[in-house]
Amino acid sequence: MIFSIYSIYYHEHREYGSPATRVQANCQMISLAYFTVDTFFIILSKFDLIFFIHHLVSIVTLANGSLFGIHGYIVCAVLLVGEISNPFMHLRWILHKINKHNNIMFTPLKI
Repeated sequence: MIFSIYSIYYHEHREYGSPATRVQANCQMISLAYFTVDTFFIILSKFDLIFFIHHLVSIVTLANGSLFGIHGYIVCAVLLVGEISNPFMHLRWILHKINKHNNIMFTPLKI
């Protein structure tokens, strides 16, 4: 997520269809590797359809950006928006596991 912020904020080529900078390409490749490995863990361990679909869409988007070397800014921006909710999702999971359903922090995280 921090790498996405850096690649969006500090690099040019912000137009649609512009070539990816080296930092943006690296951000895409690192994220592609993470999503691929994490998808295997989802398949082999506790399968969750929502996470699987999320990872599959991310893999297709990142592979497309990496293979063609364009839309670096757009792909990194979408990656940031798609992953910005992770800290809240993890907080919800932790509060659920420690039985803090009535905690004021859990209330806005209910889905």
